[in-house]
Amino acid sequence: DRPTADDANATRTSLRVLDLCCSPGLKLCTMADLLSDNTTVVGVDISESRISLCKKIITKYHINQQTSGSSAYNTGRVGHVDTTSSCARIRLYCQDGTHFGLSSFRDDDKLVFDSEISREDEHVVAGKRKRMNKSARARQQKRLRTIAHLDFVDACNNSTQEGCKSQDEEQEKQEEHNICNICCHLFDRVLVDAECSTDGAIKHLKHKIKQEQNSTKRSDEKTTSALSKSGIFKLGDEGAMAELVDLQQRLILSGFRLLKRGGALVYSTCSLSEEQNEGVVNWLLEQRPDAFIMPVSIDASDGNGVSKEENFLISEGGIPGTIRFRPKLLHVSPPNESSKTSASSENELLFGGGFWLAKIGKR
Repeated sequence: DRPTADDANATRTSLRVLDLCCSPGLKLCTMADLLSDNTTVVGVDISESRISLCKKIITKYHINQQTSGSSAYNTGRVGHVDTTSSCARIRLYCQDGTHFGLSSFRDDDKLVFDSEISREDEHVVAGKRKRMNKSARARQQKRLRTIAHLDFVDACNNSTQEGCKSQDEEQEKQEEHNICNICCHLFDRVLVDAECSTDGAIKHLKHKIKQEQNSTKRSDEKTTSALSKSGIFKLGDEGAMAELVDLQQRLILSGFRLLKRGGALVYSTCSLSEEQNEGVVNWLLEQRPDAFIMPVSIDASDGNGVSKEENFLISEGGIPGTIRFRPKLLHVSPPNESSKTSASSENELLFGGGFWLAKIGKR
């Protein structure tokens, strides 16, 4: 949710943004680029391997002076490393997103990355990049523990939360924390790009199938293995689907629980399944009377007067105000041998991917 002109004051007063399922980190990097330098973006992921990948991507695009487009390297001043940044501060937690922010699950050791600390470490080596040894990693982890208070509130000191401007506002936040057992500073924006069956991610499915082509399995086993790894088989497994939807419900509830009043949450999946999309959002609306849909609309015209109904790529979801993106099937004639350009039918027959999103506000 990029700040508009009406949000200009908000961007100057330090927004807090949560990416509850942040791996591999590209959306998180994009948000950090779009937001101001006094904004904090917190990423959470339960998997150590995925959060490690996320750290590498953030380091590449936001920390490493040689790969992030730093002005120090662009001007040839390699010996001088500027530790300032025009993008938001980023912190990563390796933790279960369904429990993040609850006092009973607080663990400061779960903070595994802070962009400012990483920039300081980059400044120390000053362009001479080398692998951190065991003692250096231990020192870094100790420093990370000392800044966990930036995201969490002491149980006896809820009234000192960031952003309380009046007694009424302070009382509202205290009530929210007491009811939900929350020990985390609340967020202005939350993204829940939930785990799903990935049946709309056409390129992802093609990649999985292509990977299996080099294996020693039979042809039918290759396709079966690829689809199984993608998660699409959950669509036909009633038990697996129920577990997946339960996880999605717990994730969206967790994200909404950590959202400030007046804030906005975006829930999205790369699935075409209504059960994983409209079903999950309707469930949240039933559970939380303070939740409501903030309508989203996208002009689907291709510039030639083609309407949204005609191209069918983008349409309103099953809940008014939500958006559904569909893959587009193109009927392509076989390439003409006499033509100078030969087209790949594999790439042209299926264009785009499936995606669904809803923007939800909190009263």
